[in-house]
Amino acid sequence: MGAIAAWYDPARTTILQIYTDAWTWDEFYGTCRQSAEMMRSVAGRVDIIADYTHSGPIPIGGAITHARNVMSAYPENWGALVVVTSNRLILLLVATFTRVFPTDLGSRTFAVSSVKDAELLIERMRHSQARRAYDEDETSQ
Repeated sequence: MGAIAAWYDPARTTILQIYTDAWTWDEFYGTCRQSAEMMRSVAGRVDIIADYTHSGPIPIGGAITHARNVMSAYPENWGALVVVTSNRLILLLVATFTRVFPTDLGSRTFAVSSVKDAELLIERMRHSQARRAYDEDETSQ
């Protein structure tokens, strides 16, 4: 199977990317291009849950650069990327990515250990965003 992307919820606010067994950078780019097209098909914020729990080893060569390339091409309605894994190498790569790109891409990249934790994190981020928007609206009146 390699890598796939699909809507996670009927409201089309979250995309689930699943990486299984051995996958290639070409499959990664294809899945991320598909995700970007899906995001462009809706108006509101879209978050991504990238599930690596059944992934084989990460392909050799420039994981951080590949991640930056695809995330830089995501449309403006992209919210966050939540990586689901317990793999220490992937966790290290996510931590490194957030340090190398702390302001934009890295500030929207997170790692958790389960899809349920990803759901909860996204829910908290959306609630916080809605609260900030409400507070800004209240202070501008």
